This record gives sequence, C-alpha cells and structure tokens, in this order.
Amino acid sequence: MLAIRRATLDDLEPMTSVYTAAWRRGFQDMFTDEVFARNDFASDRAAECREALTDNLTDTFVADGHQSLIGFASAHIQRSGADLEDIWLHPSSWGTGAAAALVSTIEETLRSIGGNRLTTWVPEDSPSGRRFFDKLGWRATGSTEPLSLYADQPNRLFEYERVLAAVDMTRGRPRPVVTLPF
Repeated sequence: MLAIRRATLDDLEPMTSVYTAAWRRGFQDMFTDEVFARNDFASDRAAECREALTDNLTDTFVADGHQSLIGFASAHIQRSGADLEDIWLHPSSWGTGAAAALVSTIEETLRSIGGNRLTTWVPEDSPSGRRFFDKLGWRATGSTEPLSLYADQPNRLFEYERVLAAVDMTRGRPRPVVTLPF
C-alpha cells in the first residue's frame, strides 16, 4: 500500500538512501564512475536532503510503500506557483506510480491555496525524466540553463511546466459525475 505524507526530520536517513540510489541509477549514463566514487558524493546527497527538510520555504513529501520510505519530492509552493525542486524514487520502485502520486500531492497542495502553475528543471541527458513529465502532462517551455554540478561534465537542464485547470473555489471542489444504470 502506498501512502504519501509530509516529511519529518526522522526521514533524513531513508531519504538520503533513496536519493543516493536513484542518483546512481538514474544518472549512470550522464556522469562518469569517478563522480559516484567521490568522497563527498554521499555527504552531498545527505546535505541536500537535510536542506529540503529544514528550509521553511520548502514542502517535502515522502512516499511510504510496504513499511519503508520509497521516494520523496520537494517543492517551493506559493500562491504564485510551485517550483518542484526534487523528486527521487528508489530504483526498485520505479514504475509503481509513487512518483506520480508525489507530483499529484504537490499539485493538490498548490491548487488548495489557489495556485495553478508548476515548474521544474530536467537534465537533458535524462530521457526517462523527460518522458515521466511528458506523461504527466507537463510541457517543455524552451528555456534551458547549464547544469554545473561537475565542471568537467557539463550538461543542460530543460525547464518543464504544468498549468493546472482553474477551480472555482467559491463553488467547492468539482465532483465526478456518476451515471447510474437506471
């Protein structure tokens, strides 16, 4: 069973473990083995997770599946829009729908405060990342910026966005139409 919830400081170690595994697997073709062997590789992932949990401007959600944390997503959510900063799922959970559930939670959180535009940046050399956002209805904006994590291995980031359908908050949330067979 999959459960999405807000992250707590107790989630730091499992988030770091998920992040490290997903980074290694997802970017294995983007970076050389030397990047993954660096002494600061694991500590950099832990520092980023700690920042996501302690930054007052960041909302972080985790996906729990079968008694363990399998993924997380962090976003800066404001009425003017949301910036999806990170989404990471343990490779053993890819294809389970957990990542889509995390994005949906961020979309609903944004929608609940009256916002409707989300953005994120996806690496050029991450075709699976680009396919994921395409499937969810996000679209590339045409904006790019350099990914400068490792100067000796340059890459670009593509900006993606999703504009949510407006909801008339004075009328409540739309309810599905149910057609009865009689």
